[in-house]
Amino acid sequence: PSLPRSFGMTHLRTALLLVVLVGCECFLPVRPPQSMVTDEEALLKHNITTMWFTQQLYHGHPSAGTFKQRYYINKKWMTSPRVMVVNLGGEGPQPPSCVVGPSLETEICQKQGALYLGIEHRFYGKSVPKNGLTLANLFYLDVEQALQDFSTIITAVKKQYNITHVVTSGCSYSGAVSSWMRETYPNLVTVALSGCSPVLARSDFYQYGQKTTAALESVSPMCANRTKHWMHQIQYDIYSMNPARQSSISKIFNACQEIRTQAQADTFWNTWLTWIATLIQYSGVPFPGFDTWKDYCDGLAKVPDTRADVFKFFKGYADELLPKFIQPPSLATPCIVVNFTEAVYQMYLNTSNADGSGAGLRSFYWQECQQLGWFQWGVPDPKLDNTSLYVSQFKGKYFFDSCVAAYNFGPGYNSPPALRPFNKHFGGQHPEGGKLTNVIYINNEEQGLWSTLSITKDLNADSPAVLYKGTGHCTFDYVPPVTISAQLAQQSVISHVANFLAKEDNKLQTA
Repeated sequence: PSLPRSFGMTHLRTALLLVVLVGCECFLPVRPPQSMVTDEEALLKHNITTMWFTQQLYHGHPSAGTFKQRYYINKKWMTSPRVMVVNLGGEGPQPPSCVVGPSLETEICQKQGALYLGIEHRFYGKSVPKNGLTLANLFYLDVEQALQDFSTIITAVKKQYNITHVVTSGCSYSGAVSSWMRETYPNLVTVALSGCSPVLARSDFYQYGQKTTAALESVSPMCANRTKHWMHQIQYDIYSMNPARQSSISKIFNACQEIRTQAQADTFWNTWLTWIATLIQYSGVPFPGFDTWKDYCDGLAKVPDTRADVFKFFKGYADELLPKFIQPPSLATPCIVVNFTEAVYQMYLNTSNADGSGAGLRSFYWQECQQLGWFQWGVPDPKLDNTSLYVSQFKGKYFFDSCVAAYNFGPGYNSPPALRPFNKHFGGQHPEGGKLTNVIYINNEEQGLWSTLSITKDLNADSPAVLYKGTGHCTFDYVPPVTISAQLAQQSVISHVANFLAKEDNKLQTA
């Protein structure tokens, strides 16, 4: 379905610029669009002002230089200086509509009479150094530097408005950042909302493919089995090294050239599968262009279970979804890129960012290659093929080669060099040995594709897990809620926030 004019393709592209990765990681933990409000409406109708903060490229080393970081303030709900809610930017542009809502965050603002602050993440959107995303600049892009950015702006705004309590919020990667903010700056951040957050850095994230299967099984085991069977058939054909079988897939799904090598098969599969990843990860997003698991399974149930009919059905979805979400627009070609070198060059070697729409893929894949991992390859053993949409032939080498090609990592690269020290520092799924307090971890109970890297049980009495089900990634945040389960999750989060703030008020009064 076409998008309404009020939404705007620019907003859609910036909000979802990361969802298709060609020649790289299959799918990022990107947050879906947060508002139907356009940037123009946010700036004019809602009186949101864009502001800029001069940040050090390398905190503590001013000689390294500076860059301008974008942020916004909405005072609509502020009735006292007691609370400030902070929407932390993640792996994409942070438009002014991020502080407009309606959302769970704006509901909290209304309940608490809070100031609402939104901050764009360093090296995304328009918060990029003047000379762009050069490799030299990317060396200053990591989680620790981003946390210092956020703390610097939060501290300044907190002082400006004489704020008592800070509540940080994020979902997906930014949800993990919210948890890490509370862990790193406990005297600054009072409460953290950590939605669908992959807090564990991991190189071999093969569980993603298993979770996509589980999501479909929750709707219809028959739908999951048929999808898995025919997805496997495509992979078995392209990895068969049988020219006839490879040519058949190349022709049916309109590859830009005949698939013949392992690298071409990997590049094709990594690009083409994104339509199903988009569909499953964002099921329930209440905006035009997003189908649900049920929509897909209902459609598949009407299709005869033959190779020709199912592949035609798959191609229909791919033809509709891939052009919407491939960025930059130059890759929205009528064919599927299978040349590894071309894909890496087009997607990850572009250092320009003239209008803010270019930052995202290059920046975040650097973070993954250097620190976070989250590479979604196939299961480690052929015996596990039946548990996942991604078979064991889709291996980690593809992602390692992409990192080397895009960022000049040395020979023998087979894991992000900073991954182990990163997990040791932040504690992965056991932050502060399980003693981190005042963090609310919100996750999809059954179908959370990133939940295996998150915290899905109470960390302790003061860091609860709030679960929802029946809808996709980060969709608990929408107002009105997309399901009854999401509504109950929102009510629980709002209650936890109020309780944590009341406890902290009592501590201040008795101090």
